[in-house]
Amino acid sequence: MMKNQIIAIFSILFLAMVLSAPVSGDTFEFPMNFTRYIFNEVTFNETNELPNVKINIYENETLIDTLITDTKGEDSTIIPQFSETNYTWTADKFNYEQETGEFMLNESDITIEFEMQQKRPSLFTVDYDNIGVILVIILLVISAILLFILGYPAFTSVITVIIGFTFLLSGVNILLSVLVIIIGTFIAFIPRKEMKGGNV
Repeated sequence: MMKNQIIAIFSILFLAMVLSAPVSGDTFEFPMNFTRYIFNEVTFNETNELPNVKINIYENETLIDTLITDTKGEDSTIIPQFSETNYTWTADKFNYEQETGEFMLNESDITIEFEMQQKRPSLFTVDYDNIGVILVIILLVISAILLFILGYPAFTSVITVIIGFTFLLSGVNILLSVLVIIIGTFIAFIPRKEMKGGNV
């Protein structure tokens, strides 16, 4: 009895296979996509070798990658090529104007060169990439204030001028640097007797 049941099951399976076998001329669609993708290297190069530039790459307004330029102003990524896909990009850095552009891939690696334009300097704009310099300047400012209170205009003047040149040489802010140097020079001409804590 069991043997007859097994034979019946295999007979049904065999019949199902025969009925489902492909016939000449039939067309089948496979769910898998066997398209051969081509991967291209896209390199971004800031012509002034500006580091720490943030580059966002978009595919049809969807963010697909973010790059940060190195000390040579470069960074690169690998992007799969799709037919007629339009890629756009933006480049941002504090105290610089945003740069934008677009590109398409054509079965070859590409290099995109761009130049960041610094914003017009403002008196109170500080480049936070130089945070280490800012901390040193804060310590110098505290020292200058203490010396000013204790009645030592000459030392206060020297430290203030040093602060100004530190701003200037580090490129933190040109206008603020000049202002601090002028203030430091002016302090040197304040008579000590007019300083709080000074001797008459």
